Amino acid sequence: MSTVEILIQDANGCYQRARALLDSAGESSYMTESCRHRLGVSRQKCHLAVSGISGVKVPTIKARAQVVIRPVRHHEQQMTIEAYVVTRCTPSKHIRDADWVHLKDLELADPNFNEPLPVDVLLGAEVFPYIIRSGRRENLLSEPVGIETVFGWALMGNTGNTNPKRSTTLLTSLDSVDLVLRRFWEIEEVLNASKTSPAEEDCERIYRSTTTRESDGRYVVHLPFNCKPPQLGQSRQMALNRLYRLESRLDKLPQLRQQYNTAMQDYLDSGHMQIVPEATSEAEQAYYTPHQVVIKPDSTTTKVRVVYDASATTSNGKSLNDNLYTGKKYNKTCRVFINLIPEINLLYVLNH
Repeated sequence: MSTVEILIQDANGCYQRARALLDSAGESSYMTESCRHRLGVSRQKCHLAVSGISGVKVPTIKARAQVVIRPVRHHEQQMTIEAYVVTRCTPSKHIRDADWVHLKDLELADPNFNEPLPVDVLLGAEVFPYIIRSGRRENLLSEPVGIETVFGWALMGNTGNTNPKRSTTLLTSLDSVDLVLRRFWEIEEVLNASKTSPAEEDCERIYRSTTTRESDGRYVVHLPFNCKPPQLGQSRQMALNRLYRLESRLDKLPQLRQQYNTAMQDYLDSGHMQIVPEATSEAEQAYYTPHQVVIKPDSTTTKVRVVYDASATTSNGKSLNDNLYTGKKYNKTCRVFINLIPEINLLYVLNH
Protein backbone atom coordinates (compact mmCIF):
# COMPACT_ATOMS: atom_id res chain seq x y z
CA MET A 1 0.00 0.00 0.00
CA SER A 2 1.16 3.59 0.72
CA THR A 3 0.27 4.41 -2.89
CA VAL A 4 -1.24 7.68 -4.10
CA GLU A 5 -2.47 9.03 -7.43
CA ILE A 6 -0.65 12.17 -8.57
CA LEU A 7 -0.50 14.44 -11.59
CA ILE A 8 2.87 15.02 -13.29
CA GLN A 9 3.55 17.84 -15.72
CA ASP A 10 4.80 16.62 -19.11
CA ALA A 11 7.09 18.35 -21.60
CA ASN A 12 4.10 20.26 -23.10
CA GLY A 13 2.96 21.67 -19.75
CA CYS A 14 -0.02 19.31 -19.50
CA TYR A 15 -0.61 17.02 -16.54
CA GLN A 16 -0.78 13.24 -16.73
CA ARG A 17 -1.93 10.80 -14.07
CA ALA A 18 0.64 8.54 -12.43
CA ARG A 19 0.82 6.20 -9.48
CA ALA A 20 3.32 7.03 -6.73
CA LEU A 21 4.45 5.19 -3.64
CA LEU A 22 5.42 6.98 -0.43
CA ASP A 23 8.80 5.89 0.91
CA SER A 24 9.86 7.73 4.06
CA ALA A 25 13.06 5.65 4.32
CA GLY A 26 14.38 6.45 0.86
CA GLU A 27 16.97 9.21 0.67
CA SER A 28 15.75 10.34 -2.73
CA SER A 29 12.89 10.05 -5.23
CA TYR A 30 12.74 7.84 -8.32
CA MET A 31 10.84 7.62 -11.58
CA THR A 32 10.62 4.75 -14.06
CA GLU A 33 12.12 5.24 -17.51
CA SER A 34 8.77 4.33 -19.08
CA CYS A 35 7.09 7.15 -17.14
CA ARG A 36 9.78 9.67 -18.11
CA HIS A 37 9.49 8.63 -21.75
CA ARG A 38 5.70 9.00 -21.64
CA LEU A 39 6.02 12.51 -20.20
CA GLY A 40 8.71 13.47 -22.72
CA VAL A 41 10.75 15.31 -20.08
CA SER A 42 14.49 15.66 -20.57
CA ARG A 43 17.01 13.87 -18.40
CA GLN A 44 20.41 14.86 -17.09
CA LYS A 45 23.38 12.55 -16.80
CA CYS A 46 24.50 11.45 -13.36
CA HIS A 47 26.36 8.59 -11.68
CA LEU A 48 24.78 7.42 -8.48
CA ALA A 49 25.31 4.19 -6.54
CA VAL A 50 22.24 2.99 -4.65
CA SER A 51 21.99 0.30 -1.98
CA GLY A 52 18.95 -1.13 -0.25
CA ILE A 53 18.25 -3.35 2.73
CA SER A 54 21.25 -5.43 3.89
CA GLY A 55 23.43 -3.25 1.68
CA VAL A 56 22.22 -4.92 -1.52
CA LYS A 57 23.51 -2.93 -4.51
CA VAL A 58 21.50 -2.07 -7.58
CA PRO A 59 22.93 -1.03 -10.97
CA THR A 60 24.42 2.46 -10.98
CA ILE A 61 21.85 5.13 -11.86
CA LYS A 62 22.96 7.22 -14.80
CA ALA A 63 20.13 9.75 -15.27
CA ARG A 64 17.79 12.02 -13.37
CA ALA A 65 14.84 14.24 -14.31
CA GLN A 66 13.18 17.27 -12.76
CA VAL A 67 9.37 17.22 -12.77
CA VAL A 68 6.45 19.11 -11.26
CA ILE A 69 3.84 17.11 -9.37
CA ARG A 70 0.51 18.06 -7.77
CA PRO A 71 -2.60 16.35 -6.30
CA VAL A 72 -5.33 15.13 -8.59
CA ARG A 73 -8.06 17.08 -6.72
CA HIS A 74 -6.25 20.24 -5.56
CA HIS A 75 -4.67 22.29 -8.32
CA GLU A 76 -3.23 24.97 -6.10
CA GLN A 77 -0.60 22.83 -4.36
CA GLN A 78 2.32 21.69 -6.49
CA MET A 79 5.98 20.95 -5.95
CA THR A 80 9.08 20.37 -8.05
CA ILE A 81 11.03 17.21 -7.37
CA GLU A 82 14.21 15.69 -8.74
CA ALA A 83 13.75 12.00 -9.50
CA TYR A 84 16.43 9.49 -10.46
CA VAL A 85 15.46 7.42 -13.47
CA VAL A 86 15.30 3.65 -12.93
CA THR A 87 13.97 0.68 -14.89
CA ARG A 88 11.47 -0.28 -12.20
CA CYS A 89 10.49 1.23 -8.85
CA THR A 90 8.99 -1.66 -6.90
CA PRO A 91 6.82 -4.73 -7.48
CA SER A 92 3.07 -4.54 -6.81
CA LYS A 93 0.74 -7.18 -5.43
CA HIS A 94 -2.99 -7.69 -4.96
CA ILE A 95 -4.36 -6.77 -1.53
CA ARG A 96 -7.56 -8.27 -0.13
CA ASP A 97 -10.06 -5.43 0.21
CA ALA A 98 -11.78 -6.04 3.57
CA ASP A 99 -14.63 -4.10 5.11
CA TRP A 100 -12.62 -1.61 7.14
CA VAL A 101 -15.28 0.47 8.88
CA HIS A 102 -12.95 3.22 10.09
CA LEU A 103 -11.93 4.01 6.48
CA LYS A 104 -15.36 4.04 4.80
CA ASP A 105 -15.93 7.79 4.47
CA LEU A 106 -12.35 8.70 3.47
CA GLU A 107 -11.37 10.17 0.11
CA LEU A 108 -8.57 7.77 -0.75
CA ALA A 109 -5.45 9.05 -2.48
CA ASP A 110 -5.42 5.85 -4.53
CA PRO A 111 -8.88 4.33 -5.08
CA ASN A 112 -7.18 1.31 -6.68
CA PHE A 113 -4.79 0.72 -3.77
CA ASN A 114 -5.61 -3.01 -3.71
CA GLU A 115 -4.81 -3.64 -7.39
CA PRO A 116 -1.32 -4.76 -8.53
CA LEU A 117 -0.87 -1.76 -10.84
CA PRO A 118 2.62 -0.52 -11.77
CA VAL A 119 4.26 2.19 -9.65
CA ASP A 120 5.56 5.09 -11.75
CA VAL A 121 7.15 7.27 -9.06
CA LEU A 122 8.67 6.67 -5.65
CA LEU A 123 8.54 9.74 -3.37
CA GLY A 124 11.39 9.69 -0.88
CA ALA A 125 12.24 11.30 2.44
CA GLU A 126 13.01 14.74 0.99
CA VAL A 127 9.38 15.00 -0.16
CA PHE A 128 7.59 12.93 2.48
CA PRO A 129 7.41 15.55 5.32
CA TYR A 130 5.80 18.11 2.98
CA ILE A 131 2.94 15.89 1.83
CA ILE A 132 1.84 14.51 5.21
CA ARG A 133 -1.01 16.22 7.06
CA SER A 134 -2.30 15.80 10.59
CA GLY A 135 -5.26 13.48 9.94
CA ARG A 136 -5.07 9.86 11.12
CA ARG A 137 -7.63 7.01 11.22
CA GLU A 138 -6.88 3.72 12.93
CA ASN A 139 -8.74 0.79 14.45
CA LEU A 140 -7.35 -2.72 15.07
CA LEU A 141 -3.68 -3.58 14.77
CA SER A 142 -4.63 -6.07 12.05
CA GLU A 143 -6.11 -3.29 9.90
CA PRO A 144 -4.46 -0.52 7.90
CA VAL A 145 -4.11 3.02 9.18
CA GLY A 146 -5.40 5.96 7.16
CA ILE A 147 -2.85 8.78 6.89
CA GLU A 148 -3.94 12.15 5.53
CA THR A 149 -1.74 13.57 2.76
CA VAL A 150 -2.02 16.43 0.28
CA PHE A 151 -3.09 13.81 -2.30
CA GLY A 152 -5.86 12.37 -0.13
CA TRP A 153 -5.87 9.57 2.42
CA ALA A 154 -3.13 6.97 2.00
CA LEU A 155 -3.39 3.53 3.59
CA MET A 156 -0.44 2.11 5.49
CA GLY A 157 0.12 -0.78 7.85
CA ASN A 158 -1.31 -4.27 8.32
CA THR A 159 -3.91 -5.58 5.88
CA GLY A 160 -4.80 -8.75 7.78
CA ASN A 161 -2.65 -11.02 5.63
CA THR A 162 -0.69 -12.76 8.39
CA ASN A 163 1.26 -15.09 6.11
CA PRO A 164 2.49 -13.12 3.09
CA LYS A 165 4.40 -15.05 0.42
CA ARG A 166 6.39 -11.99 -0.55
CA SER A 167 7.54 -8.97 1.42
CA THR A 168 8.49 -5.66 -0.15
CA THR A 169 10.80 -3.42 1.86
CA LEU A 170 11.75 0.03 0.61
CA LEU A 171 14.94 1.41 2.04
CA THR A 172 17.57 3.13 -0.07
CA SER A 173 20.93 4.67 0.68
CA LEU A 174 22.76 6.86 -1.82
CA ASP A 175 26.51 6.91 -2.34
CA SER A 176 28.43 8.80 -4.95
CA VAL A 177 30.40 6.66 -7.38
CA ASP A 178 33.61 8.36 -6.24
CA LEU A 179 32.94 7.24 -2.67
CA VAL A 180 32.12 3.69 -3.75
CA LEU A 181 35.27 3.46 -5.88
CA ARG A 182 37.39 4.83 -3.04
CA ARG A 183 36.00 2.19 -0.68
CA PHE A 184 36.68 -0.49 -3.31
CA TRP A 185 40.31 0.50 -3.73
CA GLU A 186 40.77 0.69 0.04
CA ILE A 187 39.52 -2.89 0.31
CA GLU A 188 41.57 -4.14 -2.65
CA GLU A 189 44.76 -2.27 -1.75
CA VAL A 190 47.64 -4.53 -0.79
CA LEU A 191 49.04 -3.32 2.48
CA ASN A 192 52.72 -2.50 2.66
CA ALA A 193 54.29 -5.51 4.28
CA SER A 194 56.52 -4.57 7.17
CA LYS A 195 59.75 -6.48 7.59
CA THR A 196 59.24 -8.82 10.50
CA SER A 197 62.38 -10.93 10.51
CA PRO A 198 66.12 -10.71 9.73
CA ALA A 199 65.63 -13.37 7.03
CA GLU A 200 63.14 -11.18 5.16
CA GLU A 201 65.44 -8.18 5.42
CA ASP A 202 68.38 -10.23 4.10
CA CYS A 203 66.26 -11.54 1.22
CA GLU A 204 65.32 -8.01 0.18
CA ARG A 205 68.93 -6.86 0.51
CA ILE A 206 70.06 -9.59 -1.89
CA TYR A 207 67.40 -8.60 -4.39
CA ARG A 208 68.23 -4.90 -4.27
CA SER A 209 72.01 -5.36 -4.46
CA THR A 210 72.23 -8.02 -7.17
CA THR A 211 69.38 -7.40 -9.61
CA THR A 212 70.59 -5.95 -12.93
CA ARG A 213 69.25 -5.42 -16.42
CA GLU A 214 71.16 -6.46 -19.51
CA SER A 215 71.43 -4.59 -22.82
CA ASP A 216 68.70 -6.75 -24.41
CA GLY A 217 66.23 -5.68 -21.70
CA ARG A 218 66.32 -8.90 -19.68
CA TYR A 219 66.61 -8.76 -15.91
CA VAL A 220 69.19 -10.86 -14.08
CA VAL A 221 68.11 -11.82 -10.56
CA HIS A 222 70.43 -13.72 -8.23
CA LEU A 223 69.00 -16.59 -6.24
CA PRO A 224 68.47 -15.53 -2.58
CA PHE A 225 70.55 -18.15 -0.77
CA ASN A 226 69.98 -18.44 2.94
CA CYS A 227 73.49 -19.75 3.60
CA LYS A 228 76.95 -19.35 2.07
CA PRO A 229 78.13 -21.50 0.53
CA PRO A 230 74.91 -23.40 -0.31
CA GLN A 231 74.67 -26.76 1.44
CA LEU A 232 74.22 -29.06 -1.56
CA GLY A 233 75.40 -32.57 -2.29
CA GLN A 234 75.69 -34.43 -5.61
CA SER A 235 72.65 -34.09 -7.89
CA ARG A 236 73.69 -35.12 -11.40
CA GLN A 237 72.97 -38.84 -11.03
CA MET A 238 69.62 -38.14 -9.43
CA ALA A 239 68.65 -35.90 -12.37
CA LEU A 240 69.89 -38.47 -14.90
CA ASN A 241 67.81 -41.23 -13.30
CA ARG A 242 64.73 -39.04 -13.56
CA LEU A 243 65.59 -38.25 -17.18
CA TYR A 244 65.90 -41.95 -18.03
CA ARG A 245 62.43 -42.58 -16.59
CA LEU A 246 61.03 -39.71 -18.63
CA GLU A 247 62.71 -41.08 -21.79
CA SER A 248 61.13 -44.47 -21.15
CA ARG A 249 57.71 -42.84 -20.86
CA LEU A 250 58.16 -40.79 -24.04
CA ASP A 251 59.19 -43.88 -26.01
CA LYS A 252 55.64 -45.17 -25.53
CA LEU A 253 54.03 -41.87 -26.58
CA PRO A 254 55.43 -40.67 -29.95
CA GLN A 255 53.17 -37.63 -30.21
CA LEU A 256 54.11 -36.46 -26.71
CA ARG A 257 57.76 -37.08 -27.57
CA GLN A 258 57.48 -34.74 -30.56
CA GLN A 259 55.84 -32.01 -28.49
CA TYR A 260 58.43 -32.43 -25.75
CA ASN A 261 61.30 -32.15 -28.26
CA THR A 262 59.77 -28.95 -29.64
CA ALA A 263 59.49 -27.44 -26.15
CA MET A 264 63.10 -28.29 -25.29
CA GLN A 265 64.34 -26.93 -28.63
CA ASP A 266 62.61 -23.64 -27.79
CA TYR A 267 64.69 -23.50 -24.60
CA LEU A 268 67.87 -24.00 -26.61
CA ASP A 269 66.93 -21.47 -29.32
CA SER A 270 66.01 -18.78 -26.79
CA GLY A 271 69.21 -19.26 -24.79
CA HIS A 272 67.41 -20.35 -21.64
CA MET A 273 69.23 -23.72 -21.73
CA GLN A 274 72.58 -24.97 -23.01
CA ILE A 275 73.96 -28.46 -23.53
CA VAL A 276 76.45 -29.67 -20.93
CA PRO A 277 79.23 -31.71 -22.57
CA GLU A 278 79.14 -35.33 -21.47
CA ALA A 279 82.78 -35.22 -20.36
CA THR A 280 82.09 -32.40 -17.93
CA SER A 281 82.62 -33.48 -14.35
CA GLU A 282 80.07 -32.50 -11.76
CA ALA A 283 81.03 -29.18 -10.21
CA GLU A 284 81.13 -28.98 -6.44
CA GLN A 285 78.68 -26.08 -6.43
CA ALA A 286 76.17 -27.14 -9.08
CA TYR A 287 72.60 -28.32 -9.04
CA TYR A 288 70.99 -30.47 -11.74
CA THR A 289 67.24 -29.90 -11.67
CA PRO A 290 65.04 -32.81 -12.78
CA HIS A 291 61.91 -32.08 -14.74
CA GLN A 292 58.76 -33.65 -16.11
CA VAL A 293 56.30 -33.07 -18.94
CA VAL A 294 52.86 -31.73 -18.01
CA ILE A 295 49.99 -32.04 -20.48
CA LYS A 296 47.19 -29.45 -20.48
CA PRO A 297 44.75 -30.49 -23.23
CA ASP A 298 42.37 -27.59 -22.49
CA SER A 299 45.07 -24.95 -22.99
CA THR A 300 44.64 -22.73 -26.06
CA THR A 301 48.35 -21.84 -26.25
CA THR A 302 50.79 -24.41 -24.86
CA LYS A 303 49.34 -27.88 -24.39
CA VAL A 304 52.68 -29.35 -23.23
CA ARG A 305 54.79 -27.67 -20.56
CA VAL A 306 58.10 -28.60 -18.98
CA VAL A 307 57.95 -28.31 -15.19
CA TYR A 308 61.13 -28.26 -13.07
CA ASP A 309 61.49 -29.67 -9.58
CA ALA A 310 63.89 -27.65 -7.45
CA SER A 311 62.67 -29.55 -4.38
CA ALA A 312 64.45 -32.73 -5.51
CA THR A 313 67.04 -33.59 -2.85
CA THR A 314 70.73 -34.09 -3.47
CA SER A 315 72.98 -36.73 -1.93
CA ASN A 316 73.13 -34.86 1.41
CA GLY A 317 69.32 -34.75 1.69
CA LYS A 318 69.00 -31.03 0.86
CA SER A 319 67.43 -29.52 -2.27
CA LEU A 320 67.98 -26.20 -4.01
CA ASN A 321 64.75 -24.87 -2.45
CA ASP A 322 66.06 -25.79 1.01
CA ASN A 323 68.93 -23.34 0.42
CA LEU A 324 66.76 -20.42 -0.65
CA TYR A 325 64.76 -17.86 1.27
CA THR A 326 61.06 -18.53 0.86
CA GLY A 327 59.88 -14.91 1.14
CA LYS A 328 56.93 -13.53 3.02
CA LYS A 329 53.43 -15.06 2.67
CA TYR A 330 51.10 -12.21 1.72
CA ASN A 331 47.90 -14.22 1.48
CA LYS A 332 47.43 -16.55 4.42
CA THR A 333 44.02 -17.70 3.22
CA CYS A 334 45.21 -19.05 -0.12
CA ARG A 335 46.98 -22.38 -0.29
CA VAL A 336 48.66 -23.43 -3.52
CA PHE A 337 49.44 -27.10 -4.03
CA ILE A 338 51.95 -27.79 -6.79
CA ASN A 339 52.64 -31.38 -7.77
CA LEU A 340 56.10 -31.47 -9.28
CA ILE A 341 56.83 -34.97 -10.52
CA PRO A 342 60.39 -34.60 -11.61
CA GLU A 343 62.55 -35.33 -14.51
CA ILE A 344 65.75 -33.68 -16.68
CA ASN A 345 68.93 -31.80 -16.18
CA LEU A 346 68.58 -28.08 -15.69
CA LEU A 347 71.96 -27.08 -14.36
CA TYR A 348 72.30 -24.22 -11.91
CA VAL A 349 75.86 -23.06 -11.44
CA LEU A 350 75.76 -21.56 -7.98
CA ASN A 351 77.81 -18.39 -7.68
CA HIS A 352 78.19 -16.97 -4.21
